[in-house]
Amino acid sequence: MRLAAASVAVGVAGVGCGEGGPPGPACHDPCTLGATRCDGTGGVATCMAAGGGCAAWSDPVACAGGATCMAGACVSCQGGPGALHDQVLSVSGEPRHYFLYVPSSYQCARAWPLLVDFHGTGAATDPGARVEEYYAQDELVALAEHEGFLVARPRSRYANEGGGQLLFRWDENAGDLAKNVAFARALVGDIAGRYHVDPARTYTSGFSNGTNMALQFMGDTLFRGYAVVGGGIWDRVTRGPFGADAPRIYATTGYRDYMYQYLRELSGWLDAHGYPRARLMQRQTDTGHALYGWHFAELWAWLDRGERPGPGSGLAPGWTQEAPLPDGATAIQLARTPSADLLAAGAEGRLWRRDSATGVWSRVAMLNGSDGFAPNLTDLCLLPSGRGLAIGEGTLAVSDDGGATWTVAPHVPEFGAMNFGFSYLNGIACAGGLVVGGGYWSAALSHDGGHTWSAATMSEGSYGAQVAAVHATADGAWIATGYYDYISRSTDGQTFEAVATPDPREWWNGIASAPGGHVWVVGEAGGLLSSRDGGRSFVSASAPRRDDLYAVAFRDALHGLAVGLHGAALATSDGGASWRDVSSGLDLTLTDVTWLDARSALAVGEGGAVLTYAP
Repeated sequence: MRLAAASVAVGVAGVGCGEGGPPGPACHDPCTLGATRCDGTGGVATCMAAGGGCAAWSDPVACAGGATCMAGACVSCQGGPGALHDQVLSVSGEPRHYFLYVPSSYQCARAWPLLVDFHGTGAATDPGARVEEYYAQDELVALAEHEGFLVARPRSRYANEGGGQLLFRWDENAGDLAKNVAFARALVGDIAGRYHVDPARTYTSGFSNGTNMALQFMGDTLFRGYAVVGGGIWDRVTRGPFGADAPRIYATTGYRDYMYQYLRELSGWLDAHGYPRARLMQRQTDTGHALYGWHFAELWAWLDRGERPGPGSGLAPGWTQEAPLPDGATAIQLARTPSADLLAAGAEGRLWRRDSATGVWSRVAMLNGSDGFAPNLTDLCLLPSGRGLAIGEGTLAVSDDGGATWTVAPHVPEFGAMNFGFSYLNGIACAGGLVVGGGYWSAALSHDGGHTWSAATMSEGSYGAQVAAVHATADGAWIATGYYDYISRSTDGQTFEAVATPDPREWWNGIASAPGGHVWVVGEAGGLLSSRDGGRSFVSASAPRRDDLYAVAFRDALHGLAVGLHGAALATSDGGASWRDVSSGLDLTLTDVTWLDARSALAVGEGGAVLTYAP
């Protein structure tokens, strides 16, 4: 069964009788060789050579199985709109399951686009669990309804990990990848057998473990565009070089996501195959492992229409754009030296220093980790002695001269679950003589400037927390934030206790404090929390926009600035009780912010951007 097609043309158009020879009678009902059309009986006729240099329409061939001829192709109109859960398709004798959503506006008279989305790792105790619907299901369905496309979410195979725990992944068992490729092909064909699907607008996306699955089709034309969120590729696909008509790709993985290495592998694979970078849209974010509704909105606009977000409306009032960082790489985190200079840690192992007198930035390091790649450095801090530490993707870099020079040190040991062989730290904080770090399922502290480490306790229930940031408050406490809706507090930097939040978020990303027990936390979707008891309890505030927020800084107990995705910036002058939108006007990711003085704040981010804001 063909998916759907407009009339196609093959060969010479408008063939006439005797063309190229002596004049002769015109051909009766000439047509273009290979073209198809619907005739009055509902069958499909094809333009074929008829002898004497002429071409003519063949007798119609009836559409099978109740299909109808539309635009020269047989199309099935059996399927109707709606949300279809637990759909079953037998592939090589095995029942496979999937979710299908068809917009309420669906009509068979035209061809419809299709998105096949591969879920991330899912855990369950029931083999029939709908793991394909675990992540951003409502947002994806709402987008499909609004944009007008079909969406299928297939379910992976699983294995029993012990204790009745079932783990659903696309490569969970030996041979699963090949079986799942066959499942996806059969699924697209089965949907096209019931719905009018446009093969030129059939795309795939994947999250986490599903990113590698989606990219297994890069060697053929089943899908015309690809999107990966929170990962990339690890099982390489065999294919030749890409041409100018290469499929569009959307890719995004947060700098604090442990799957970033696979996005790096995808980038190398694309370069090795001559992929034209103009066909790639990469969204930079400064958070951990997550799938959001806005991911689907961006990837759909890019894959289906080639729409990138614009640069924005232009720099907004109050903002000034300074010269970018020297090599144009993204800055991720800021810290201040004992001499009041600013340091920035960033992408691809880079560290910069801003002279406090001149405001000029210079690069002070470009590091390769012990694993041979330049890691994204997601945090740094300095002790009063001038000892500095920077971390990211498992790498630890140290400085003994106030951040002027840096060297790579041995990994921080992994405490708790052995997932990486080292502590994959995302956040680190220094206070007094103590250094505290938190990351994925492991937390550590050091009393000697990072020469030796011991375990810290940051737990989410019965397992280690996934930490995005660690902060030493102005009053001597420690705050850690992360996933899922995770905020914890410690008085000694070693044992952290979870704190309840009034406004749950998957990821809380940034932390700030001021003397007098003031603590602020920001997170996804405009999440804003404030505390007046040193982080023991929080109240939430309403955000004037819903962009993800990555960082927040306060110059005193009243005046603060939070920054994040799409150039978002929110300001408060009442200690976080209310916030106003003072966004930069530029569509770029702002990753961190600090106050330069009582009158101005400085924000850094994507592409080495340096912006100042004077309220």
